[in-house]
Amino acid sequence: MLELNNVEVTYSMSSLALKGVSMNVREGQCVALLGGNGAEKHDAESYFRHVEVGGRNCFGRAPSR
Repeated sequence: MLELNNVEVTYSMSSLALKGVSMNVREGQCVALLGGNGAEKHDAESYFRHVEVGGRNCFGRAPSR
């Protein structure tokens, strides 16, 4: 299971990209990020790419650095 609680992503001291993102994803569960232009979907995907679960990232590959 992947559990995220109140995730925040900033790109500088004054640029908050994500605030308060929380979710639980069970093994085998499919998740989609939906939102309009400027909804920071890409920032969330970039964050998830670096989250490690069992030595793999959320997309099943070795984490990118």
